Amino acid sequence: MTQSQQGEPKRHRSRRSAKRKMRLADVARRAGVSEATASRAINRPELVRQEVRERVARAVQELSYVAHGAARALASDRTHSIGLIVPTLRTAVFAESAEILQQALNRSGYHLIIASSEYDKAREYHEVRALLQHGIDGMVLVGQDHAPELWQLLERSGLPFVTAFQHAGESSYPCIGVDNRQEFYDATRFLINLGHTNIGVLTAETASNERLAARVAGARDCIGDHSLPKPDVVEVPSTLTDARQGLRRLVERNAHLTAVACTNDLMAFGALAECRTLGIDVPGQLSVIGFDDLDIAEHTQPSLTTVRLPLAEQSRRVGEYLLARIEGRDAPSSTRLKASFIVRESTGRPPEPARATAQRGTADAGPLQTPSSKKRARSAAE
Repeated sequence: MTQSQQGEPKRHRSRRSAKRKMRLADVARRAGVSEATASRAINRPELVRQEVRERVARAVQELSYVAHGAARALASDRTHSIGLIVPTLRTAVFAESAEILQQALNRSGYHLIIASSEYDKAREYHEVRALLQHGIDGMVLVGQDHAPELWQLLERSGLPFVTAFQHAGESSYPCIGVDNRQEFYDATRFLINLGHTNIGVLTAETASNERLAARVAGARDCIGDHSLPKPDVVEVPSTLTDARQGLRRLVERNAHLTAVACTNDLMAFGALAECRTLGIDVPGQLSVIGFDDLDIAEHTQPSLTTVRLPLAEQSRRVGEYLLARIEGRDAPSSTRLKASFIVRESTGRPPEPARATAQRGTADAGPLQTPSSKKRARSAAE
């Protein structure tokens, strides 16, 4: 009896180790193309005919081929990865933009790595540093307000990068996006052109959000340029509940308010909800505008007049800029995009003074009626 027969444990090769790992040469052979063509079809599909791309894609799927990331990076000096740092993933605008950008990059053989800073500059710096250490070919940031150490880190890395969502004409860094101040200036002017002269502003917190701060500045500038009373600005945390409370504060504090300009749609949704609770007719007594044009904006009651961001165009241009810079081609370092103003049911002309007086139930067209204002009125009468 042999030693193995006497009880030596048999050594079985696992199915995983016994099966040879597929290589690019196997994909090329299966697709009937050269290795160079197969590599281009996988890494730069836009350079290869569709018929060849499809053959290579079928071979990749049939063979369960996965490119070795480190070897691929060493061979091409690229990782085919782009980093994106957003302030939060809880906002539909950033989620939608990331999806569109990812689709655009995928068509050129790149993929997107996303991280969130939660509006914390120190955390953003560490996220960017981690992505650089991981290995990426380009970087996208939101806005221009970042820690000096972050700008220094990106400049020293030599990595192509671009900022989005905020166009800054005098910026020394590449930027693609809308001019938030001007867009909200124009939105406020729309209200003024309707005849509104007493306009409040409802915004989420601006200290760590330059885009919202720019919109508030645009509203103030527009109202000042038209020699109207200085607007009451209420700033609240970025939740629907706080937005509702913000609207209530505005209508209680402003005796002649006829319009509210909200710096994003979330604030506007909260304002509309609170108006329903308070029995305020929109737009009969109060007009409301938002900013972003989220999908739900056209389905609110009433539907929301708002500013629509050009998210698809922005993502396409961001992708084009980064790919050009990665490949050593020139590209415009500053691109200002134009938003669209979408007029729906939440805006109208302000009520006539007599009509406002009757609707608001006061002798001097006083504040829109809220539970607390009614209580104060009863106390005064007693």
